[in-house]
Amino acid sequence: LVFVTLGGGCLGIVGVVAGTRTYPGAGVLSTGAAVRSGAGMVRYVGSGDVTRAVLAAHPEVVHGTGRVQSWVVGPGLDAEDTDQLRQVDVALAEAGLGPGAYFSGAGVWGDGGSDGIVPVVVDAGALTRLPERCAPWIVLTPHAGELARLLTERGVAVDREQVESAPAEH
Repeated sequence: LVFVTLGGGCLGIVGVVAGTRTYPGAGVLSTGAAVRSGAGMVRYVGSGDVTRAVLAAHPEVVHGTGRVQSWVVGPGLDAEDTDQLRQVDVALAEAGLGPGAYFSGAGVWGDGGSDGIVPVVVDAGALTRLPERCAPWIVLTPHAGELARLLTERGVAVDREQVESAPAEH
């Protein structure tokens, strides 16, 4: 995964929404990457089973919601896990997406009534939660199949093989 550096230094507090009972390793791997990236603190948000696995592998991680300065959302998420998807929506809202925010889905700058922009890395299961347009501080990291699906859902009919043969184009 790609992590967003704030001010060229320490990543501050990175929030992670990754992994479900179906894919617990994604939570463990994502939080581990955040820990090794230089974050001052890593906050994991997830279900009990996955949280136990994350904390067993990385006891320095803090579980639960709270202040973050960047988010990583989506690896290993299950479309049926409404709690995790709701937390993805919270992270995207903190990034300023939505009506009246810094950057609305229509691409219009809003009132900016927030304490600041929270960058978000969006991967895998969280890609379906994105609005039609995203602010520049939203980093997307889909693999070829996920990108093909995302583009097709948005009216650009393309398959995985086409994305793999011309990744920069897509």
